[in-house]
Amino acid sequence: MKGLALEIELMIYESFSLKDKRRVLKSILDKSRAKYNVAAAEVGEQEMLNQAVLAFSSISNNYIQCEQMLQSVIHLIDNRYEVEIVRVRWVEF
Repeated sequence: MKGLALEIELMIYESFSLKDKRRVLKSILDKSRAKYNVAAAEVGEQEMLNQAVLAFSSISNNYIQCEQMLQSVIHLIDNRYEVEIVRVRWVEF
């Protein structure tokens, strides 16, 4: 079994309150889970209005499949939401 995790730091430009931020993050997390079957959670900057740290992970017998799945999550976030991806960190386990 191969596992791969992804940590993404985001700037959320359309967030003027924690409620706005949570609405955007809930959409990102729910769509990622449903479309790509990955584990997803907010893991940092939880009280900041326009910043967030999200983590995603995938486990498979095939490392390349894990990587492709998580790359798809990055593309989803980058193309669909009014956010800036500040940093991406990959962790293999």
